Amino acid sequence: MDSEITHLLLESRLSGINEAQKRARIALFFSTLAAGTIIAALWNAYFSWDRQWASIAKEPTSWGQQQLLAHQIEEWMQSNTVDISLLGIRVSASDAAVLGSVVLLIFSFYHCMTKRRENHEIGSLLVETKTEEPRLRKFVFSRIQSFMVFTAISDDDSPYVTLDENRKPESKRLLGQFWFGLLTYFPVLTITFILFTDIYFSFFYISPWRGNSTSAWATLSLIYQRQLVAMDTFAFISGLLIAYFCRQTVIFHQSTRKIMYAFSRLPSERV
Repeated sequence: MDSEITHLLLESRLSGINEAQKRARIALFFSTLAAGTIIAALWNAYFSWDRQWASIAKEPTSWGQQQLLAHQIEEWMQSNTVDISLLGIRVSASDAAVLGSVVLLIFSFYHCMTKRRENHEIGSLLVETKTEEPRLRKFVFSRIQSFMVFTAISDDDSPYVTLDENRKPESKRLLGQFWFGLLTYFPVLTITFILFTDIYFSFFYISPWRGNSTSAWATLSLIYQRQLVAMDTFAFISGLLIAYFCRQTVIFHQSTRKIMYAFSRLPSERV
């Protein structure tokens, strides 16, 4: 009876770990998707090739060309809005400094919490089973490792091409840890891009829509200048918080990798 209860408890723990691993991957996906969408909207707003339609529209054109240009401009304007269906909101590229920062802060915090839960669940189980018989340890290790995508225990990424058990590693690395870190810090890069585009809009961007002949900052009223500074200050502070959560996420990820590696190196005999 005790053995059956122990088996059910172990299976429950492993299932919980697998669910935690899935949540961590989903959190990374949505965080990356939100950051990429915001960057795309900002790029379309200030650097897109479709900005040419605004300049062309000022020139004398036929009726057919006017209709085509109007359609192209409408499509371009729609691309400046970020539709985050998961949260049920739409964010304009102009409001990315505030609304975009809030969205990225939420996703970064959630991603950090999922990696924290994953690390704690895996670490606690490995500590509890490190003195068990080798067959049980191998089962636990294999079950956890089979659900891992970014947490590679070995640096060898060479494929299996034969049935030879004595496969010689070729030390091929796909830079998995590098790309995980890059994706994790992607929201921080997005905040940096938001601040860059606001500075570019204020002092360097000549808008074809506003008919500016100088920078936007010189044409903004005092209230809008203050609003722009306040929005960018909020984005900067949010960026610091996001960077902290991203750093903690990477620490939990690296810690999980280390403890899994240590567990795999335990002696084959019962400890």
